[in-house]
Amino acid sequence: MHDIQAIVLDLDGTLLNSQKQVSARNRAAVLACRAQGIHVILATARPPRSVRMRRRRSRWSSAG
Repeated sequence: MHDIQAIVLDLDGTLLNSQKQVSARNRAAVLACRAQGIHVILATARPPRSVRMRRRRSRWSSAG
C-alpha cells in the first residue's frame, strides 16, 4: 500500500518534451501510477480546450 493518492504534472517542460510529445518514459511512469490507483492530474496555463484535446489523444486517460 502506498500513501500517494495523486500526482500533479505540468504539461510543458515536465510531462511533454520539447517536441510537445509525451516520451515513452513519461508515458510508462503515468501508466504505472494509474495501475497503482494514483490519480494523475494535469496542471497548465493552457486553455481547457487544449488540455481536453491532449487528454483525448493520450492512451492513458480514462476521462474523456
